[in-house]
Amino acid sequence: THQVLALRTAPFHTTSTGTPCSRSSVPRGDPNAKMAWQFAGFVAQAKPQADFAMLLPYGSANPGARALIPEARLRLTPAWPDNEKVMFVHDTA
Repeated sequence: THQVLALRTAPFHTTSTGTPCSRSSVPRGDPNAKMAWQFAGFVAQAKPQADFAMLLPYGSANPGARALIPEARLRLTPAWPDNEKVMFVHDTA
């Protein structure tokens, strides 16, 4: 459920998954735009984000990835509930 913001004055098409820090942009007129959006759609899925969290303890923008990450690793990420309680949340609005 991505929303595309296609403002005529913007040099980029932007999509957001509705969660903080989960935006992607592709330059207008890019000849590889279709492939770029396919990649953005792929990396926004739970499984690729869970796999990435196993490499680096970054939080996932997709809440569904949490169920796919082992608890020991999840505890190291911002997605762990105790960590969420004390983290700073950036308001992108």
